Amino acid sequence: SASPVLESFAMECPYELLGVSRDASPRSIEKAWRQKARQLHPDKAADDRKAAAEESFKRLSEAHDLLADPERRELYDRFGIQDPNVLSQDQWDFGEGMGGHPDFAEFEEILKEFFQNGRGPPAEPERDLQDVWEGILGFTLISLTACGVACLTWLARRPPLAGLLSWCWWRWRFLLFDIGLG
Repeated sequence: SASPVLESFAMECPYELLGVSRDASPRSIEKAWRQKARQLHPDKAADDRKAAAEESFKRLSEAHDLLADPERRELYDRFGIQDPNVLSQDQWDFGEGMGGHPDFAEFEEILKEFFQNGRGPPAEPERDLQDVWEGILGFTLISLTACGVACLTWLARRPPLAGLLSWCWWRWRFLLFDIGLG
């Protein structure tokens, strides 16, 4: 027997089999299926055409099952997928690890070995508490500097303090550049 993927692609358009449009309501799909089922039922066929009638009735039933299930119908309308088992995770063997997800730990190890052989960037060193502390200290100093600049900008816009800041700046400039202490 053929795989479900091949059978899925071989199946005719379920809308055409039932004789309904793509935007047909579930009720009209059900009505069209009942009408076609009465016409194509194998019990109504002649003895010499029973096998063909059974096959066409089977295809009609598959089309009805597909369009009657809202999730399967959406999959078919969006992607043309007629068999929901085609997308099931059971068919794909990735060497699954914990939790039913693929285990990529081995792949990660292979990449680490590849990059540590001098062909790529060195492996990142382990982080310890000192690294965390330096990161917090650096972030704090940057934040305080930004706050200081914001405060000085705010103060420079106030008339009484603007004169004081201007005087401090010129005094600093005089000491650094004019006298040559800088």
